Amino acid sequence: MKKKTLPHFPFYPSDFVSKTVRLTDAEVGAYMRLLCEQWTTGDIPLVTTHDGTHDARVLRMICESAETSWPAISKYFEVIDGGMKNPRMEKVRLKAEEIYSKRVMAGKASAESRATSVITHDPTSVDLTQNSKHITKKTEPTTQSSGVLRAHEAFGKISTKKPSQHETLQITNLCHQYTSQVVVTAIEVMGDHSWHSVGTLKKVLGGELPKKDVKGKVDVYKNPGKDQYEEL
Repeated sequence: MKKKTLPHFPFYPSDFVSKTVRLTDAEVGAYMRLLCEQWTTGDIPLVTTHDGTHDARVLRMICESAETSWPAISKYFEVIDGGMKNPRMEKVRLKAEEIYSKRVMAGKASAESRATSVITHDPTSVDLTQNSKHITKKTEPTTQSSGVLRAHEAFGKISTKKPSQHETLQITNLCHQYTSQVVVTAIEVMGDHSWHSVGTLKKVLGGELPKKDVKGKVDVYKNPGKDQYEEL
């Protein structure tokens, strides 16, 4: 079964060179390709032939020279849980997955804690008018949790892809900075202009966007972060 993909793994050049010094360049390349495959998918495909031996030809799907290199590099791998794995790489991968999972859980717990906190002061909502200063008005104190969820849903609807965990956390923080009602309003403004990045959301909340042209008409820009408009 395919495992969670992790972006990088630790590499120790001196250890690697000392253990592969007798390999050819082609064999080293095949070995590294197979290590990357193990890191990405969790193991290396294993095909057992009718006589009980392992068919290395399947390795050509991963690396062109893997079949011819296999006799020299097979010693670096073992059959573990039905697939070929480098034992050291497997230990490092499992440890990295554990660390990654803990960080994800800690991030979610932190976001949920902030999302369920109660605003104890009178928040203000912002009337996001075209190229205007923030116009504030008093609103009733409210619990942010439901508002934060509305902001997440609103951003998801205008986004061209599923928002990442980092983007979701940024939106949560913006809800606490500006109040969720203001953030939802800003996201609706973004939807009108087909903008879909958190960076643009911050500019809308800060009053930088949208801009008016000199005639007072609103221009729609695909890349609002670039200086494509005239300052008033």
